[in-house]
Amino acid sequence: MSANMRTPLSALVVLLGAVGAWLLAAGRREVQPRPPEILPPVVTVVSARPREVQLRVRAYGTVAPRTQSDLFSEVPGRVITVSPAFAAGGFFDRGEVLLEIDPRDYEVALARARAALARCQSELGLARRKLDRLRKLAASHVASPAAIDEAEHAERVASAAVSEAGANLRQAVLNLERTKLLAPFAGRIRETRVDLGQFVTPGAPVAKLYAVDYAEVRLPIPDADLAFLELPLDYGGESDRGRGPTVYLYGRYAGNRHRWTGHIVRVEGEVDPRSRM
Repeated sequence: MSANMRTPLSALVVLLGAVGAWLLAAGRREVQPRPPEILPPVVTVVSARPREVQLRVRAYGTVAPRTQSDLFSEVPGRVITVSPAFAAGGFFDRGEVLLEIDPRDYEVALARARAALARCQSELGLARRKLDRLRKLAASHVASPAAIDEAEHAERVASAAVSEAGANLRQAVLNLERTKLLAPFAGRIRETRVDLGQFVTPGAPVAKLYAVDYAEVRLPIPDADLAFLELPLDYGGESDRGRGPTVYLYGRYAGNRHRWTGHIVRVEGEVDPRSRM
């Protein structure tokens, strides 16, 4: 191809290229921004029906016996007998003899009280017979009214002496019975304070006892959880509204986990100022 022919062809190609670029620019649309499409979340719809739900409330407390007391001696004396159960941790039954005090002084006192009562009864009988004789003599105008008054007074004094002697006898019997210290309930011994041969005095505790029939656990409950228990502030146990809510107690002993079942029996009726429970 000659040089003269290449020049018009090149001009034609350039012209066609420029025309094509212009046509493309004129035909292109301006892209408008669109907001992103938000898809609604997928949900499952069910019909609501009322049903009972068991709510659980957790609390922590310390186990304590419901009944615990000190064992006292009501009479003084020396301990002569100690039960095998009279030791820390020992079990005993209600009415079991735990300690016995030397009863000899009280046996002597009982014998004296019986003798005193017999003497007073004899004197009362004598006073009554004398009064009867004087009344018969008074009917015959032999006995004076003053003698009758004196005999009646003597009869009343003798009767009062019999009553006093009878009371002393009952006291002597009680004192002798009290030389045996009996367990007031079935339970266990927490602590002992006397032993064989020691002298005990009235009012001084000789042991600490606690019952094993029931145990109590004081559970502090937050105010937000009290609504689940439905316990009024004056709730006082089964006698009020039947058996209270069931409580499951868990604890560890000797490396094993144990479970016990109990019931709420009362509400203390106060709020701890520190924990607000």
